[in-house]
Amino acid sequence: MRLKCVVLCGAVLVSAVCTVKAVAQEYENILLRDIAAGIDTYKNKEITLRLRLKLVDNVFHAIVFYDAKNTDIEFDAEYYYKNDMLRPLLLDLHAGMEYCVSFRVTGVGALGNVYGELLRFVPVVLMKLPEVINSAAQ
Repeated sequence: MRLKCVVLCGAVLVSAVCTVKAVAQEYENILLRDIAAGIDTYKNKEITLRLRLKLVDNVFHAIVFYDAKNTDIEFDAEYYYKNDMLRPLLLDLHAGMEYCVSFRVTGVGALGNVYGELLRFVPVVLMKLPEVINSAAQ
């Protein structure tokens, strides 16, 4: 019985890692200031960018990322804090680490800040896993 559980958990882990790699490799190489400049093009569209984590605010339930030119984007993470299944994801976040962040652009502020709705974030480190795991899942 214990062996079946280990094999099942391993299969789930391998399939989850392969799914994460597929999602994480589809990021766009644009800057947040370019999105702000062309807001008419990007508004209400889902975008995946490679960003670094700046801050996780546990008091105000916010997550702040920044791009290559140190432009910040802040997301409301209330949904992650209220959802028992997603809350553990917030415990593994590390400042300065790269993530593929998917979000829906909602607008631009008066100072050129991009506002968006956070959909998901995946550590870029998971993209660097060997292809052996990917072939084992198929």
